[in-house]
Amino acid sequence: MSLGSVAPWIVVKCPWIPVLFLVPLCILYDLYCYLRLRVNYFLRWRGGRAGRVHEDKVRRVQEQVHQWIKAGRKTKMCTARPSE
Repeated sequence: MSLGSVAPWIVVKCPWIPVLFLVPLCILYDLYCYLRLRVNYFLRWRGGRAGRVHEDKVRRVQEQVHQWIKAGRKTKMCTARPSE
């Protein structure tokens, strides 16, 4: 028997054998993805520069809105963003 004919036989006749390997493998993969997500979050947003850059952009927009209000709201507010 070659491997090409053994694999379908195992899946059909003994379906619990692939399950014994695939379920733990899926759990380990999910754990890996979760940990990678958490590490990226803490490295980039908590300790990194991305959080500060976002705060600076929000502050800049808030200043523009305050200037628009002080100017008397004579024009409509432009909400278009430049393509950076």
